[in-house]
Amino acid sequence: MNFENYLTPENLYISIFVLCFISGFVPLVNAEAVVIGAAALSGEDVIWQIAVVSAFGQMAAKGMLYFAGRGALNIPMGKYEQKLADVERKFEKWRGKSDLFIFLSASVGFPPFYVVSILAGVVKHNFYRFFLSGMIGRTIRFGLLALFPHLLRSSFF
Repeated sequence: MNFENYLTPENLYISIFVLCFISGFVPLVNAEAVVIGAAALSGEDVIWQIAVVSAFGQMAAKGMLYFAGRGALNIPMGKYEQKLADVERKFEKWRGKSDLFIFLSASVGFPPFYVVSILAGVVKHNFYRFFLSGMIGRTIRFGLLALFPHLLRSSFF
């Protein structure tokens, strides 16, 4: 089977978006691995496109988690109940700097952005500010990860 016919930029970006969207809900689907793999298959000229598409896929899912926190959607919390309470206490300490808190969670992953997304909805943080802070953080995170295969390639080859 000839995969070159299927590996078009459009198919790559659609696949990245879908996988990162799914990973926004299902932590077993690793967005970081998707980004690194896609970047390894692509040229250096599309690193930031991969980062933006990945971040947008994640933020589409995180936006839904935000609205779940607002009560618009019913997503079972299960093991995240305690984490949500812990992060809520941290969020309260960051009052007035909540955009920075969201940005740091989105870019560094601590506290878990999954929980922060729900919590932002619970505390009724402005959705547009949540989305923008998260999008910037995720784009930076995924952009740095997408650089990784190219840095390795230039260091060893």
